[in-house]
Amino acid sequence: MDDSDYLRLLTHQAEQANAFLSNAKKWERERWVCQRLLQALNVRHHADDFTSSGQEPPDVLFRDANFEVFFVLDEGRRLNDEWRAELERRRSAFSLSQLVRREARPKRIPASEMQARLGPTLRKKAHNYRERGIDVGELDLIAFVSLKRAVLDCNSHFPPPTEYLRQGWRSLSLVGPRFARVLFAHPDAPDFLRQKPAVRHRYRPVSPLQQLLAEVPQIGQVRWIGVRPQSRAAMLEVDAVEARHEAGLTGDHSRPGPRNARQVTLIQWEHLAVAAALLGRESPLHPSELRRNIAVAGINLFSLKGRRFRIGQALLETTGWCQPCARLEERLGPGTFQAMRGHGGITARVIRGGIIRLDDTVQVEPLDNAAIAPAWQARQGGQAGLE
Repeated sequence: MDDSDYLRLLTHQAEQANAFLSNAKKWERERWVCQRLLQALNVRHHADDFTSSGQEPPDVLFRDANFEVFFVLDEGRRLNDEWRAELERRRSAFSLSQLVRREARPKRIPASEMQARLGPTLRKKAHNYRERGIDVGELDLIAFVSLKRAVLDCNSHFPPPTEYLRQGWRSLSLVGPRFARVLFAHPDAPDFLRQKPAVRHRYRPVSPLQQLLAEVPQIGQVRWIGVRPQSRAAMLEVDAVEARHEAGLTGDHSRPGPRNARQVTLIQWEHLAVAAALLGRESPLHPSELRRNIAVAGINLFSLKGRRFRIGQALLETTGWCQPCARLEERLGPGTFQAMRGHGGITARVIRGGIIRLDDTVQVEPLDNAAIAPAWQARQGGQAGLE
């Protein structure tokens, strides 16, 4: 990546930041803050675990939590104005050197001072909600701290949040760019908040490379569907098939159950021609020759590593590479195993059932937390088993 490419990337990031800070994305921002807290507490979650209450407060509903989110900024600082100016600065720059500027070193402040900065907002919220007849004892507050002129000393002592306890909130958590802490949680608060009330976490900011890996803008298309009635039997080409939760495809001999990581196999449509060329064939391989269930075009299946993706009405999760096997070499001749290495496609399990049809779209689900889906690391070994 040269300087001009990196400058375009920085400009694109600023455009995304401006869109994210718009009024239309208010709920997405609040959900993102909730996700940061859950990530720090090692609570597994996905996008469809969150819902809007329809009226505020609370802002975000997650399981039995009623999250109310607010932001703690430097005095006089407005994120919208700041990022609009930054976007114009990046758009007008001709080189990276024009973006270099000296920033003042932030002041390290103790936990007591950080905690005190929550006071004005919490007092105002408590007063307003009581006037509106809202029971603050049902709300789980999250304060997201975004400060440029100060940074929390994570080794300092957190004093008892006595004032905020008296206000009656059910729980109060503090989240920052590199830390998260549950300040308190009453007995009727969600279990995942009460079990770890004093754990302090630090995590790394997302790098440009991580962000590029997380974003998959392409939308694929189903080009072929087939099922295997039994092992070694000829494949049946179909126009539509039902994907069943943790049970693979209807009519396919794949073993049902959550322990089977090969419930569905997918191959890259574009790789059929590549593999054929490596075998010296003039025409592309047919998907049925490779005994994969679904051939997909238009999206790099390797970009779905560890991710959930929607295909037709179904929701699938990648579990590993679909490596070539010895039987493939037997069927298609010498050299097939080596030709198919890196072109065998992926394996997946069915998270939510539904009908998959020819020409249906294939689209990756947004990444909810920084970690790649644990299913990938847990199941990527031993995926080359015989069909």
